[in-house]
Amino acid sequence: MFQRDYLMRMIAELIDAVIRSIKRQYPDAKAAIQGIEGEIGRVTDSDHNLLLSMAPDSMVAYLDLGHFQADSAEYVVRSLYYLSDLYAKQGDHSSANLRALQADKLSARYQLGIDASSASADQLEKFFASPDDPSVEPDPQLSASSSQAD
Repeated sequence: MFQRDYLMRMIAELIDAVIRSIKRQYPDAKAAIQGIEGEIGRVTDSDHNLLLSMAPDSMVAYLDLGHFQADSAEYVVRSLYYLSDLYAKQGDHSSANLRALQADKLSARYQLGIDASSASADQLEKFFASPDDPSVEPDPQLSASSSQAD
């Protein structure tokens, strides 16, 4: 029970970082990237600098060997795709490509069926929206992909 509560808290913090970025509540894109990458590190119980510098296959193997919880895979994958978009907008195409490839591999490993086209800012905001947030209507298709992963 404690482990599950801890995981849910880590996922909530990742969601908060992504939503703050989407709503432009960070001072700039670099701060948003750092915030989201830091939260990915926390969710995966890893040093985010090490984890996110790995080749996609190595990253997935590393997560398989550690304490990574499959329950958080969809959140991490969507966040990686979002980071890819943020890096591309900053002109850092090398990092953008790496994040997209990492997301692709992690999505494939956990059979999530998520790709970059399903991770736009609008879709992320709907996916990450709190059920208590009346300003964002949850997208039934996004929720369906989440329940299929269970």
